[in-house]
Amino acid sequence: MRLRALALTGSALAALAPVTASAATWSPPAVLTPRDGASYAVPHAASESGRAVATWVRAPAATRGRARVHVAVRATRTSRWSRAVALSPPGADAPRAALNARGDAVVVWVAGRRLVAAVRRGADGDWVVGTVTDAGGAVQGLRAAIDVVGRPSAMWSETSGSGFVVRVAARASASAGWTVRPARISTPGPQPPSLALARSGAMVAWTDDDGTRAARTVAGAFERPSELSRDVGAPTAAMSSGGVALGAWSAALPGGSSVVLAAGRARGTGGWAASEDVGIGLRPVAALNDRGDGVVAWSLDETGAPQGIEAATRRGGRGPWRATTVVPRRVCACTLLASATAVDGAGVALVAWRRDDGASTGGGGAAALAPGALAWRLAPVSPGRMTGAPVVAGDAAGGGLAVWVEAGPRGGVRAVTLRP
Repeated sequence: MRLRALALTGSALAALAPVTASAATWSPPAVLTPRDGASYAVPHAASESGRAVATWVRAPAATRGRARVHVAVRATRTSRWSRAVALSPPGADAPRAALNARGDAVVVWVAGRRLVAAVRRGADGDWVVGTVTDAGGAVQGLRAAIDVVGRPSAMWSETSGSGFVVRVAARASASAGWTVRPARISTPGPQPPSLALARSGAMVAWTDDDGTRAARTVAGAFERPSELSRDVGAPTAAMSSGGVALGAWSAALPGGSSVVLAAGRARGTGGWAASEDVGIGLRPVAALNDRGDGVVAWSLDETGAPQGIEAATRRGGRGPWRATTVVPRRVCACTLLASATAVDGAGVALVAWRRDDGASTGGGGAAALAPGALAWRLAPVSPGRMTGAPVVAGDAAGGGLAVWVEAGPRGGVRAVTLRP
């Protein structure tokens, strides 16, 4: 395990490099839902070529079990969001969206142990809903993707005995039904594996007694698992739309500190690069684009210690990781957790985080960092009214989104656009 620069915090590393102004800017918040007193939750979003799809669940007040999946779309980066429409009957949860450059889109969700998908052909097409499959156990980590010609796919893990199995489903054409591949990856409990799904493949990362492992699909089938590290600690999987892969995890150091490590794998290569330390912290999340521009974000410490969020970025899959501070270290009766990341086509990194105050979630935030910049540009969210962390999405054509839910009579789903 390489431990270079471990004596430097993200703030210290930031002080060593010149300041470059960020070109990316956030729009004012857009209101995606009416102020109707309903309960909103679990938002997700996708952006491609300026188009966007946002999805969430909505339930009448105090009737969470009657939640339906809703979706809103945006035709261009500067146009208004459409009126939200319901895609599901009551009893839906955990929707995930994906979008391609010509406007084909898919939204997948869970209804009990049934996986359901709504597929749209073209930017003006109708949503067509159908069952993907019935899972054999409780579903975890649902993911969605759609390729350049509109073929959708879904990925998830489901409980199996004391562990999990990973499943992938896809449609071979616009008119074909869903086909579920045999489960080829099994991982131990109690924590489910981390999943990544792209139009060109899938990746799984997990921890067992012997260390951190990963497997990705090659020619449609999962390869034999690879050992990323003999360290054990909450890995995350990331994959670009074209198949560039990244894994990140945390490892304990003597004395009780934790270091975040990362390893990449280029498209079409046979093996993983050696792991590199990217900063001091734990519980990382990661993302990257097809050029290999990557971001890894993490929490600074366990509950009870001073809290903060840091991130490391790298350009083109080569060279050193550069650490910066997203949320400065502070003392609070809370836990700050990095929850989501994204990278646009120009290498602008997006990070979202949440603040947990004991038994409840006390807000969160989102920010963006342009290549070469040191100061993260905060999104104009309202952390005091948020019911959870925002989700972020990067656009291969530049820019991205942050979407979140606000509580209260005037609450609902909000979105801001990152303009390149």
